[in-house]
Amino acid sequence: MEVWLPYGDTEVCATLDTRRLLGILRPRDAPGVDDPRAEIDRALDHPIGSERLERIAKPGDRVSIAVDDHTRPTPSRLILPPVLERLGDVGVDERDVTVIFACGSHRPVRDDEAARILGKEVAGRLSVRSHDCRAKDLVHVGRTSLGTDVYVNRAFAEADVRILTGDVDLHYYAGYGGGRKSVLPGLAGYSSIQHNHRMLTDPNARMGRLEGNPIHEDMTEAARMAGVSFIVNVVTNSRGEIVRAFAGDLEGAFLEGVKLVDEMYRVYAPRRGDIVLVSSGGAPYDINFYQATKGLDGAVNVVKRGGVVVLVAECTEGHGSDLFVEWMTAC
Repeated sequence: MEVWLPYGDTEVCATLDTRRLLGILRPRDAPGVDDPRAEIDRALDHPIGSERLERIAKPGDRVSIAVDDHTRPTPSRLILPPVLERLGDVGVDERDVTVIFACGSHRPVRDDEAARILGKEVAGRLSVRSHDCRAKDLVHVGRTSLGTDVYVNRAFAEADVRILTGDVDLHYYAGYGGGRKSVLPGLAGYSSIQHNHRMLTDPNARMGRLEGNPIHEDMTEAARMAGVSFIVNVVTNSRGEIVRAFAGDLEGAFLEGVKLVDEMYRVYAPRRGDIVLVSSGGAPYDINFYQATKGLDGAVNVVKRGGVVVLVAECTEGHGSDLFVEWMTAC
């Protein structure tokens, strides 16, 4: 039989012997909403654990909005317009709004990527910048109980209203992406990111786990220290369509998104295989090898000891991280 796997912006075909096939693991399909704008408005109208954004912001406020960078498929171009409209309704001047790409330690977002991610109109009229984790003017907002000195983007730290946007999905050591992760690592200093990520060898730092996960707990504490005012997160299906939006409190809205992610993306294998063929999900998940290896985390859970994992990933930007290559070649 032929099995087609996502690869960059296209697919590659694997021809398999059906007599040896144990199964094909796919997410549970969920339809995207017919009207994404209406769904985001619904979430903004009924925030979880928080007042409405219109009651948080006021005229004269400086507002910073964190958005995902080029390595994520988050539909920021759909999320931002309703958020900006509500800020405008309460008298916030767009000249006081800054959009920050939460790049973490990734490279800056290019102008052409910014237009694609945000939409040309939004990218052209707002102040837009990429976070630099090595900037000299980062602001120290405290130290977490796990010892991470939290340095964050100055424009975000000095804003009166601080908004996170993003998508909730599974993550191989933070448990789930979304919510607090937009601050650490998204808007954090390099030393903060390093200290947080060094806990990835903890047995509880794994996909789909929050309880007892030190990386998640450290990220949450850091985001609270940064003074996040409001979040807007979405959960998308495998076609990138918005299934549901969640807005409100940093933790409350995020955890509701986690519940939906579990319903859609937790799947179980009948038994472990000798060979596992895995795709990272195509672009932008396989933009480089560092990002693509996230697809391996699920694969190693369903392959036999001593078995083989074949990863399908385009990696148009090569390995993606010199430090990652250093670690891998040193092992």
